Amino acid sequence: MKVFIAIAATAVLSAGTAYADCSYPTPPDHLPDGNTATLQEMVDAQKAVKEYDKAINAYVACIQLERNDAVTKVAPLAVTELCSSAKVAAGDAGAE
Repeated sequence: MKVFIAIAATAVLSAGTAYADCSYPTPPDHLPDGNTATLQEMVDAQKAVKEYDKAINAYVACIQLERNDAVTKVAPLAVTELCSSAKVAAGDAGAE
């Protein structure tokens, strides 16, 4: 059980660095006021927002990929530890 807790703690503590390869995109610098902006300013802002949306979607996909990779690495260790703990507990229960 102590090993399982250690594995869980390691997973939680490493979560902060799990997204190191994913860089958060920079939002558009300026969005014009729709009441006073020219058509060209609005079109340019729309393009900037669409590019930002694509970048955010790529960022989210990157985070999900890294999370899935981390879970794939940690899950087998946790299952192994749970199985070992269950066997020990079953052995202890049979000894009583």
